[in-house]
Amino acid sequence: MSPIILGMTAVELFLVVLLSALLVAAIVFLVIMIENRRSKKTCKKAAVCLAADVVLMAAAVVFCASHSIYYGFNDWYVLSFDIQHITEKYGSPDVGSYTEGKAGRVGYYMYTDNSMVMPDHLPHYYYIEYDESGKACEVYEGLPAGG
Repeated sequence: MSPIILGMTAVELFLVVLLSALLVAAIVFLVIMIENRRSKKTCKKAAVCLAADVVLMAAAVVFCASHSIYYGFNDWYVLSFDIQHITEKYGSPDVGSYTEGKAGRVGYYMYTDNSMVMPDHLPHYYYIEYDESGKACEVYEGLPAGG
């Protein structure tokens, strides 16, 4: 369960803070490198720290892009496989089921919105729509029918 804070889940808020901190660190290391170059000092430590910072930022950006709907589900993985592979990795869906030869959708529980600002108190699901061959064709966050 992931509570809603400032319109974001706790994980989304953490990722925003992490990316912000990494960006600030990159700027600081860049300034240190420029100052060291001006004073003819070696800047190996700052260069290594900057490189590590850039790698961490890239990893965080790739994670955010591939898990754009919910941190527990890799959208790129889901959209590249059929529903059988998806259920092997994530388990049986909480909403809906796969019927061979028919298009449909299944849903995995993500969280219930009990935030302090305008909560809907409804469970939110990660829905996967699939075509007749079972290949996932769309993913999105949604509420149960009637919600």
